[in-house]
Amino acid sequence: MSARAARFPRSPAADDAVDGVVVTHGTDTLEESAYLCDITINTLKPIVFTGAMRTASEIGYDGLANLAAAIQVAASDAARACGVLVVFNDQIHSARAVTKTHTTALDTFQSPEFGALGRIDYAGVVIARQPAHREFIPASRLETNVHLLKITVGDNAGLLDYLIETVGSRGVVIETLGGGRVPPWWLPTIERAITLGTAIVITARVGAGRTIDRYGYAGAHRDLVRAGCWFANGLNGQKARIKLMAALAMEKAKQFWGVD
Repeated sequence: MSARAARFPRSPAADDAVDGVVVTHGTDTLEESAYLCDITINTLKPIVFTGAMRTASEIGYDGLANLAAAIQVAASDAARACGVLVVFNDQIHSARAVTKTHTTALDTFQSPEFGALGRIDYAGVVIARQPAHREFIPASRLETNVHLLKITVGDNAGLLDYLIETVGSRGVVIETLGGGRVPPWWLPTIERAITLGTAIVITARVGAGRTIDRYGYAGAHRDLVRAGCWFANGLNGQKARIKLMAALAMEKAKQFWGVD
């Protein structure tokens, strides 16, 4: 992943003769590229990502229908100021919220937290609500030495230790348990990582919801706050990594995570 992924739609979006931009993209990493554009391209014009879940040789190929719908959305005044959008299966999603939820289903792209922003029907484009949260990070490059870890039952912190000591990682996103909790034995490694200058971002492995809770045992949310972790505010792991890559490329990365 490089900042070049955001440069291709940035140029036409800056053209006064262009009302909107459509980007066709493979579905495996589409949500990451769309989110990167969302946070690094400052425009009111619709930038719409779409693709296909079936190949052109399969019965029920969805590529043309998705492309036609994406063009409708990109040309619609209703889609202005909505940020980067993802259009599949006649549904309109914000790049920040959408994720691929199924390996083959036509309705694989969903927004688990609050649902789609709108849809396309025979009457045209309907945007039912605006995205709740948008941000802009004016990064012209990305910090590539950033990694993503998921905690599972019984995990030790060996991989995090390796990323700190051997790889020299600038940042690590950790998909934690529940609402932002780690096993107690992870705390010393997390604290050491932050002391050594590695940014640690906390998100939840469940895929939706903010990382916050009221538990008081060792490794709970308040311990991670005390240690100096940053929090993803509802972003899933892969998008939190994209945001961290962009933020670390800036001189004041903390400001993009609500940290003084």
